[in-house]
Amino acid sequence: MSVSVSGQGGSLRILAAARRSLVLGLALAFALGGCGGGNGGGAIPGTGTMQAGSSRARAGRLVLHIRIPKKTRHHHHQSHYVSSSTQSITIDLSGPTPFATTAPLTPKAKGCSSGSGGTSCTVAIPGLTPGTYTGSFSTWDTTKGTGNELSANQSVSFKIATGQANSIGIVLGGIPASVRLVPAADSSLTGSMASGYTLSKCGSDTISVYGVDADQNLILGAGAPVPSLSSDAPSALAVSTPPPSSPNAFTIVRPSPPPAAGSTVHLTAKVTPVSDSGASSVSTSPISMTFNHDICGAVTSFLDNNSIASYPDLEGITAGPDGRLWFAEDNSSSQGSVVGAVTTSGTFTEYILTSNGAYHASAVVSASGSLWFSEFGFGGIANVTTGGVPTQYTSGLAMNSSLVGITAGPDGNLWFTDCDFNGNKIGKMTTGGTITEYSSGLTSTAIPTSITSGPDGNLWFTEYAAGKIGSITTSGSITEYSSGIDSGASPSRIVAGPDGNLWFTEYGASKIGRITTSGVVTEYSTGISNAADPIGITVGPDGNLWFAESGTGKIGRITTAGTVTEFSLGKDPQTGSTATPYGIAAGPDGNLWLTEGGYGPTLPVIYRVR
Repeated sequence: MSVSVSGQGGSLRILAAARRSLVLGLALAFALGGCGGGNGGGAIPGTGTMQAGSSRARAGRLVLHIRIPKKTRHHHHQSHYVSSSTQSITIDLSGPTPFATTAPLTPKAKGCSSGSGGTSCTVAIPGLTPGTYTGSFSTWDTTKGTGNELSANQSVSFKIATGQANSIGIVLGGIPASVRLVPAADSSLTGSMASGYTLSKCGSDTISVYGVDADQNLILGAGAPVPSLSSDAPSALAVSTPPPSSPNAFTIVRPSPPPAAGSTVHLTAKVTPVSDSGASSVSTSPISMTFNHDICGAVTSFLDNNSIASYPDLEGITAGPDGRLWFAEDNSSSQGSVVGAVTTSGTFTEYILTSNGAYHASAVVSASGSLWFSEFGFGGIANVTTGGVPTQYTSGLAMNSSLVGITAGPDGNLWFTDCDFNGNKIGKMTTGGTITEYSSGLTSTAIPTSITSGPDGNLWFTEYAAGKIGSITTSGSITEYSSGIDSGASPSRIVAGPDGNLWFTEYGASKIGRITTSGVVTEYSTGISNAADPIGITVGPDGNLWFAESGTGKIGRITTAGTVTEFSLGKDPQTGSTATPYGIAAGPDGNLWLTEGGYGPTLPVIYRVR
């Protein structure tokens, strides 16, 4: 008799029959694991007492067909019903003929043979009398019924009736010694149960929970322990009940908005054996699950209802040394040049840099523990403490200087772009206020806009009108690059990427450009909306490049391989119009922060993207 089953757990089928025959007597067939075979096999001696007068007239035998799967090199050591570590089975029957025995289940044991799929054994137990029996069956990893118990059913009731066959379905329950979590192949989880896992802030993942026997085989199928998985913070990481078709596969789901980057919750896994196995439940210790810095696209807008500015056009933004986001306000107020700071919870504070209304803050960089702003119009550079106290520097600048970009240089100085009406220049200022400007090698109509430190020790800048990218050494030598750049590019902002290249936005061509430090340009447009008009660009906390699409109200993500994904910012909370993002920066909270750059709002608007 054979039964096909799969997995470590499974059903056993007992066929019990009794005949009035002096020769055949009673036959009981016990099948494990889908193997075939006759009723042959060696008789196994046991302990017990035969009922008087029944040993010849009504005595029969118990026949067991057992297949032990071959060990594999699979990572999870998956078994097929009977554990591949099985070496013996113990049988204990109570009833008309009490009986107990241990049968070895190895290739060289009596009644066993080895094949390509494993070991098949037939075990015969003679001398049973018809009646009602209760049996206990256990498999072990040694040949003597000792060592580690792998599966068991301690209470199997069946009846042997004269002249008929009885088919009885029973289950051997796997005995768990530990619990294993197995993330799905496409899961975002990295790490281990011992060290904890890191996972994405976004979406959901599938993770399976298995009982593992003492010999490290997963216990699968009918008779497998029932798994469970619980979270100590369901609001941050919820666990869904697995479907009946995949009882081990749990889905862990993040909420919207997503949890904070770097925050940790804990999962506890448990397996509960089937009741008749006699085994106890096994649980893991709490397993840490730490969220990474992925950006999921969940947007929150913040409005400064107490602004001192009139029709602010927010420009550059950066993370300050005080944990706030600092931003520049262009065309901000008749009171003069105004800058602002916002906490990660959305509380605004504004500061007046100068009462001269001709000054307009444009860009900002954090350096040397304070903030440095470039000023457009009758330009200058303002150093602002985190308390809002400004110091203005204009000496060395022409009357009509219009400073746009500013960055901290590798030489400890501040570097800026100057597109004044007397000629375009790249400038350098010491933290003490000494300014030097360079124009040799720079296209006279370039309109240099954004500037950043490159990985090669030079400063790299965009030339909005000339359609070029330029670099300048710290000694003032300028080189320009135009090959490979769209003729209508209008390069706007530039940033050093995590891949050792420079990445820039092409406002006019709605593309993202990449330039190596040797000047080789690659442009990307696939996945970017038409008329995106990208302006700001930054390296995100997830290691990708993120850019602001001022023309579509979106934020874009581009990997260093050039794959683009876009997310909508929604509406400006003040005007109800499509958002017009300009500046973008990674915040200290692991999120992205953007400025609203349209001239329509009468109050400052900042967007946070998680």
